[in-house]
Amino acid sequence: MSVNVVLNGSRHGTAATRRFGRQHLAGTEPEYFSIKGPYFRSKKPLQLSKMAVNLVQKRFMSSALQKFCYNLAGFNKYGLWRDDLLYANPDVQVALKRLPQNVVDERNYRMLRATQLSIQKTYLPKEQWTKLEDDKLYLTPLVEDVIKERQEREEWNKIY
Repeated sequence: MSVNVVLNGSRHGTAATRRFGRQHLAGTEPEYFSIKGPYFRSKKPLQLSKMAVNLVQKRFMSSALQKFCYNLAGFNKYGLWRDDLLYANPDVQVALKRLPQNVVDERNYRMLRATQLSIQKTYLPKEQWTKLEDDKLYLTPLVEDVIKERQEREEWNKIY
């Protein structure tokens, strides 16, 4: 498999695009470094997985369709749970501080394992995939509480 490297934003010319193993990158410091290959071509899988997670969270679907959408999202193949995917904004960080230490350690282990598997471009064995029935929302209730507290505090500061 060949991987093309694009330097300094230019995609044309022999000096800008080089193939690993054939020419040496002669000590240049690129403005940015992007990799083009079969795994980096489209953003559609990311959009589909976000849509699938949103559909799973809605409870009006049949269980078979929920399982299909859950598996379509792809994060379960790495052993992650839905709450492991939450963006670490200030509200989520406060909620993480309220979790017991063993739950935070389990979350960190799942995320490190998923990162390692992603780097290796492999998945867990199918028996170790997270199932919809086993996936629990351990962080979402705390995040909702933090958001309510923050909104109440903002409302209180607005009035007084």
